[in-house]
Amino acid sequence: MLTEVAQAIMKGYEQSIRFKSELTGGLYFQQAPQDVLTPYGVFYITGGSRDEIMGTANSAVLEVSIQFNLFDDSDDGGETIALLTDLLCQTYDWQPMFVTGFHHVKMQPEGLLPITFTDGFWQGGATYSLGIQKQ
Repeated sequence: MLTEVAQAIMKGYEQSIRFKSELTGGLYFQQAPQDVLTPYGVFYITGGSRDEIMGTANSAVLEVSIQFNLFDDSDDGGETIALLTDLLCQTYDWQPMFVTGFHHVKMQPEGLLPITFTDGFWQGGATYSLGIQKQ
């Protein structure tokens, strides 16, 4: 299931013309390449849970926690990261996610990460809860 979730997130990125064009270094699952250009993003699956309301174990709603981190080394006081965070939210907040083998329930925004400047990079991002159910 984790592979399918990662593929669905990448598909959302690929289909978002503006977010993809502004995030010129790309979006990566778990780790960016060593020589990546900025700005770029990395997303992680940080956890998950099951909610078995009724029916069988297969009808459980799975909640997958996802964190996006954005990085940029521009000398702009964090403006680029603020823009990218906004575009990230436009791309994923409550948008349908097509996870192979699962019905989409929700792509719920959980929170924004603070914009910080660490080791020469502006950083920001957001967290989400993806709700899916086996088909």
